[in-house]
Amino acid sequence: MAIREKIKLKSMGLVTLGIFPIGAFAEPDEKQLEKATMKKRTRVYSAGSMTNFVFAAMFLAILIPANMMITPSLLANYQTTILEIEQNSPADIAGLKEGMTIYGLEFVNQEPIPNSPVTLDTNEGKITILRNEEGKIGVAYNPQVELISDNPIHWAKFYFLEIITWIGLLNLLVGMFNFLPFAIFDGARIFEDLVNFFNKQLGRKGKPGKTWLKITSIIVLITLVVNFLPYFTQ
Repeated sequence: MAIREKIKLKSMGLVTLGIFPIGAFAEPDEKQLEKATMKKRTRVYSAGSMTNFVFAAMFLAILIPANMMITPSLLANYQTTILEIEQNSPADIAGLKEGMTIYGLEFVNQEPIPNSPVTLDTNEGKITILRNEEGKIGVAYNPQVELISDNPIHWAKFYFLEIITWIGLLNLLVGMFNFLPFAIFDGARIFEDLVNFFNKQLGRKGKPGKTWLKITSIIVLITLVVNFLPYFTQ
């Protein structure tokens, strides 16, 4: 974007963690940026975050169908134990008992449609249960689930979903953070220009952008510290 707006780039590069690239940077000529129009500066400063948002949208578009296709097969590879059966519940009527093992957790991901059947594969055979009017079956199971088969295909599917999720999420968060009106982010430059622009539109003199940027930077810093402090005090 800087090249398109005819602003010289001093340097470009990758930020790496060992051999893994975790980010990138571009260093445009600050003097040329200052002389450029507000529209050109905004385009240059927005380019990084907008790229993050595009990648976040792309990976979200991949994640939704991938999650629908892969999650059922992942759940099918787990087993759990029934801890409690609600008295006179559909599960109780169908013959489920405490201590029984359920193979496959696909039912967890199923929509709880009232009065619809759900079939559980247990250590005593397959048992079909008719949900009640609230869509519940009345089973409390052990949240500490176990793998049925520890095969590479299962973990390949699992990490594929994890990678897509985290790439999309990190791109979204990096883009949002970079737009914050905080001194070290690109959003600070955009915010400063906008304040000066609207101040001029209102017929006022001066450029109060830097003053307002200091105020917002302090507010953002306090907000970040308050939100992250619990993680360092536990």
